[in-house]
Amino acid sequence: MQQLALRPNRANGTMLDFPRSVEDLFNKFWGGFNRPTVDSWIPPVDLIETPQAYLLRLEIPGVNPDDVEVTLVGDTLTVRGEKRIVEKDADQTWSLTERLAGHFERSFRLPAPASTKEIEAEARHGVLAIRVMKAAEAQPRKIAIRHG
Repeated sequence: MQQLALRPNRANGTMLDFPRSVEDLFNKFWGGFNRPTVDSWIPPVDLIETPQAYLLRLEIPGVNPDDVEVTLVGDTLTVRGEKRIVEKDADQTWSLTERLAGHFERSFRLPAPASTKEIEAEARHGVLAIRVMKAAEAQPRKIAIRHG
């Protein structure tokens, strides 16, 4: 069984974790910095292969599906979008906000061969499910044995 491969990009590299690690260190010793947004965040994903298709499920709670874009270029499937922060009203004083907001982008290299014409995406209950059907030649088939 082939495996879907995570394609490195600016949103899933380890160096992006460094500023957060430093911030976590400061928070541990001197209390928290109130940071209502971040520039980017990384939604967790499940990568699943069935005999007929590749399935990707990304957790994107609070993201409007209209703010998500799924593209396929060559063998690379990219999901990008934005979780928008709730605007403060003039008469509100916020004491704490911990919810993340900002842009996200994840890219995955599809194993060959995948059918680039049969791709479906659906957002339900904060999970974006993407199904990419395998090309006919990649699906298992039973071979008839002739009697001699």
